[in-house]
Amino acid sequence: DDIVKQYVQYKKSKTSSKGISCEDISNGILEYFNVMLGSQLLYKVERTQYSDILNQYPDKPMSQIYGSFHLLRLFVKLGPVLSFTTLDKANIRVLIGHLGDFLKFLETKSEDFFSMTCYSYPQTSEYLRRGAQ
Repeated sequence: DDIVKQYVQYKKSKTSSKGISCEDISNGILEYFNVMLGSQLLYKVERTQYSDILNQYPDKPMSQIYGSFHLLRLFVKLGPVLSFTTLDKANIRVLIGHLGDFLKFLETKSEDFFSMTCYSYPQTSEYLRRGAQ
């Protein structure tokens, strides 16, 4: 959520004519992220942690818990997902342009968003055993 909010603020500060649709796109990114995280964006070993987090925070959107590394995985999966959308070709082009802008924003902030110190999960033998089940 924080990354997407920073992106919207960044786009608004540039006074782009895409401001309103930028918020719509950003909301869509969060929605797709929250829907796809558990089933398509996590590695097998991460699903144990995900299950624990869901139990601990059942009413909290996962976009408020998971971060940049998982968000980036979403963009790998979006192509096939968007092929099932009801948008026409012109709107798909606009959407792809916004998604490209978002990825460029992530790149400009890569040192902030993709620091290896912010990504960790417990690698205890118990955790790995549960993940392998």
